Amino acid sequence: MPIANIALNLGLSILFITSSAIASPVNVSGRWVGVNYTSKIKGPTHVTMTFNQTNKMVTGKYLSATGVAKEGKGMKNSPTNFKIRWKNTAPTCPGKYIYEYSLKGEQLTWLFVGEDCLGIEKGHGYAKREP
Repeated sequence: MPIANIALNLGLSILFITSSAIASPVNVSGRWVGVNYTSKIKGPTHVTMTFNQTNKMVTGKYLSATGVAKEGKGMKNSPTNFKIRWKNTAPTCPGKYIYEYSLKGEQLTWLFVGEDCLGIEKGHGYAKREP
């Protein structure tokens, strides 16, 4: 007799989880274009991030319209969330930042905190994956 029938005969409930009920892992590899808002710069700054994901490891490059360039690496900590530690590669304004990303479809949002030549910075942003 199948387990579900036995459970029903005993008055027990069984919850069957289908694959559609569980968030499927999304590979974040690719080029993402969007805007970043930071506590030290007025208004949005256009940014481009390129990610490469292998298993849970994510590496990337970051370039903003203001000329800030960063390299980073981090890990996926869930199917739709990951964290990157970025290092500013501009020699005139070294800095380190931690970005926490959330992915919903092809939309990426983030919060960050860090410190560079401007002092302690925090902010947020969003981007879309380029086809």
